[in-house]
Amino acid sequence: MSTSHEITDAPATWAESVASDALVVWAAGEQRKGVRVWASGGAVAVAAPGLARRDRLAVGGDPASAVGLVSDVLDVLPTSFRPIGDAALVRRLVRELPNLEMVGEFGWMDVVHGAFRDAPTDARWLGYAELPAVTQLLAIASPTAYAQPKLPGVQRWAGVEGQDGTLRSVAADAWSCAQVGFVSSLATHPDHRRRGAARAVTSFVVRELLIDHGKVALFVDSENHPARTLYESVGMEWRAVATARVRAF
Repeated sequence: MSTSHEITDAPATWAESVASDALVVWAAGEQRKGVRVWASGGAVAVAAPGLARRDRLAVGGDPASAVGLVSDVLDVLPTSFRPIGDAALVRRLVRELPNLEMVGEFGWMDVVHGAFRDAPTDARWLGYAELPAVTQLLAIASPTAYAQPKLPGVQRWAGVEGQDGTLRSVAADAWSCAQVGFVSSLATHPDHRRRGAARAVTSFVVRELLIDHGKVALFVDSENHPARTLYESVGMEWRAVATARVRAF
């Protein structure tokens, strides 16, 4: 490990420099097992193992300082940890650190109480006995969904049912922390898309998580324009983020 940057585990002042960076705050959590935090020169790096099924290194703060900080931190972490942060920052990390390569760009969307736009909804939290139906719906509507029933960090599921009692749309409260509620794996049966089910479950979950956390966030693919439009309809704002990985030499 180089000595060009002073790196301190869990510095007391780290949160002050990134309080507005919800992604970094989410990665740090408050009780996540194995989380480590480093800060140097106005930049911060948070290593969160197994967060949303990846070993993630959330990076924020001053870009120039972040380059040296990430270089040093990657020297002490397993190669499974992937830097994630603002798209411009991650692109700079990839340009200046030859051991990194870009994985992809996507969106982080979040909302706070004052910006939330509620809507009538008949969604509800589902019980444990209903999780097999969630699994069945995900297999049809979103087989690659990150959140799955009973995975660590996946806390509960909400759903909207049809008149026959079958699930039309679901979403998970997954990997939330005290400051940021996190929504994952919104999925709607193909036969019931564009009929309001996704809007209903999204509105319900965001409203419920705002009560508990004050801010709610999620990831969305850049090409998924219908999903982005849906999340914007409840007041969520888009932020371009990206992730990189250590090259396999």
